[in-house]
Amino acid sequence: MEPASDFTLDNGLHFIVAENHAAPAAAFGMFVRAGVCDEPGDRRGIAHFLEHMMFRGSERFGPKEHTARITRLGGDCNAGTSIDPTIYYETFPSHALDEVFALETDRFMRLKLAAEHVDVERRVVLEELRMYENQPMARAFRQLMREIGRGHPYGLDPLGRQEDLEATTVDDLAAFHRRLYRPGNVFAVVSGDVRRDEVEALAGRHFGGWRDPDPAPEAPDVPRFEVQPGRKRLKLSLEVPVVARVHRLRPSAEEDHPALDLLVALLADGESSPVQERLVKRTHLCVHAGGECLKLIHGGVLVFFGAFLPPGRHGARLAALREICDRVATEGPPREEFARRIKRFRMKLSRANYSVMERMMGLGNSELVEGGYRKYEAALEDFAAVTPERVQAAARRVFAPENTLELEVVPERAHWYMPLAGLAMKLVGR
Repeated sequence: MEPASDFTLDNGLHFIVAENHAAPAAAFGMFVRAGVCDEPGDRRGIAHFLEHMMFRGSERFGPKEHTARITRLGGDCNAGTSIDPTIYYETFPSHALDEVFALETDRFMRLKLAAEHVDVERRVVLEELRMYENQPMARAFRQLMREIGRGHPYGLDPLGRQEDLEATTVDDLAAFHRRLYRPGNVFAVVSGDVRRDEVEALAGRHFGGWRDPDPAPEAPDVPRFEVQPGRKRLKLSLEVPVVARVHRLRPSAEEDHPALDLLVALLADGESSPVQERLVKRTHLCVHAGGECLKLIHGGVLVFFGAFLPPGRHGARLAALREICDRVATEGPPREEFARRIKRFRMKLSRANYSVMERMMGLGNSELVEGGYRKYEAALEDFAAVTPERVQAAARRVFAPENTLELEVVPERAHWYMPLAGLAMKLVGR
């Protein structure tokens, strides 16, 4: 397996190439710096809306023809809009690399936006939003991010707002595409059974004529995502009360990713983790507990949480979470568990390198949020170099009072269904 390398076309379009000739397969990803922070304030959800429209036809290829052609080749394709980027990706037999370049070039450079297709996809994205908001945990997470984000764009997820999606026009979508889908704001990753010289030649032939608008749009001035420390009580659309400790993270390019990943895994990954063991299995304080880490370009959050029934005081649950965090900050991680976690991370990374899709995604995500794709290439060595002291230092910083918000979340509903509470307690007692 060859180390990844990169090149940049004269127009600023950056390519990362990872050769792996073990099988005649390849993966191609186009990473667009177009997320919630890039959306107009009155058009929340437009990045995700445009992602749908990118499959609705271009000058050479008709509606949904992109997907049909990739499928006929024996491949798969999809796209996703997250908080920071929008990503378009496909896997395919490596002999079809030229055709995949042609498909991507046409929709990125010559997208056609027809009013009738916009109306169809509007109904689709609105239905996605309705389905998401009908899930209590998902709806509550949106409300939580909005509350702690205090007006930051990260407080709205990529699905957006109904009123904005209903008001979005063809002209709005075209302007968003023109402003952000340009060579200076996009990079590509190709992995698998390809040669760097072949990729470079195809890139120049297909994308060489692409140009940024003149003048190129300036990137938005996005403030750092901050969490107000202290303690707060919220009413959210949950069926059960929840406690949470929300810890502020630095912008992703500034974080110590291996130490942070190990810290989260040591505390909240699996049924034997301290968070699960202390809150659920041993004390029955909660019916469910865990952790979630969002490492984002403009600053993220690390959240540990516990949900419980029947309703009661939040204090004991918060105290348990606080003790777990304080212990690793003052004593460091247990040495035996620390060594086991490092082995698991390195094994997972080794496997991922043999998947053309996983390696492509890993390289792209590191380029996007870690400050360069070489961070992914060096991850095996980086994890081997992590010490317990480094994890402890990360814990001291992240869990410091000035970076911590403790939350008491109570359901909006005033009544309780005791049969549900009784069932939950039986499950905990097993």
